[in-house]
Amino acid sequence: MYFKLRILSVLALLSLNCFAMESLDSSDEIALFQELGKEAQIELGIPEDKHAPIMALPKPISFMDKLKGQPYAAYYPTDHKILVNTICFNKDIFYGIKRGLIFHEAVHAKYKDTQTCAAVERRADIEACIAMKCFQCLEEFSLTHNTFYDFKGYISRSEIKQIAEKFKNRNCICSYHQNNPSLPSSPSFLYKFVDFLKDVF
Repeated sequence: MYFKLRILSVLALLSLNCFAMESLDSSDEIALFQELGKEAQIELGIPEDKHAPIMALPKPISFMDKLKGQPYAAYYPTDHKILVNTICFNKDIFYGIKRGLIFHEAVHAKYKDTQTCAAVERRADIEACIAMKCFQCLEEFSLTHNTFYDFKGYISRSEIKQIAEKFKNRNCICSYHQNNPSLPSSPSFLYKFVDFLKDVF
């Protein structure tokens, strides 16, 4: 079982990396993340004067070195900031992944979380997924789960897909995905491919 899961995780990660080759000007992309940060914190009910600023972090965070080469964000309670690494600026990383990372950290900012544990990370994931209100974003965001993170507490890809299905049934989709429908190389295709591999293995 462990070997099977590792194979599926590696394949999913390789699929994601295929979309992460080209970068935008960081000034353009940090503006996108600042917009997402504002949206997330408004959606979560955080008063505007208490919003955490969104800033770029050019160097890897020491305790997250295992994520080097992958997009990630982190909330810093001492400075009340949300930092994103420059890998996030790759223009072909799915919009839903970028949005999900910011919404997750915005939940930490909402509660001013000073420590990480399984319960805190699970709460952040669940509240972020519900606040996103877009099934396509959730499908994309779920690709980071059980692939990028080894820490305990993050909800599973299947749990995110369940939340996504509820929003899909209600036709809840963000303005970005209304104008950018999924392509053949979208997460829906990857899901079918990974599900096929599950049957094979």
